[in-house]
Amino acid sequence: MEKIESLQEKIDKTEYWDMKILDFQINFLGDEVSMWIYNDADTSWRVSFLSCYKVSYETDATWRGRTVRMYRYR
Repeated sequence: MEKIESLQEKIDKTEYWDMKILDFQINFLGDEVSMWIYNDADTSWRVSFLSCYKVSYETDATWRGRTVRMYRYR
């Protein structure tokens, strides 16, 4: 548990909640998640979560406010 708390302390010192997110990628249906974070003019960080334990998707196909219509072409 001490190792986890030490890692969390290092992460908190980065003040990640105020950093600019450059890119966010989800691959393999959420099993691999990568986030590119701006550090300075010369560097950025890539934070990756691999072999995610649990992935949950929630979507609404009508979020655009219109009905999606299917047409049959001849």
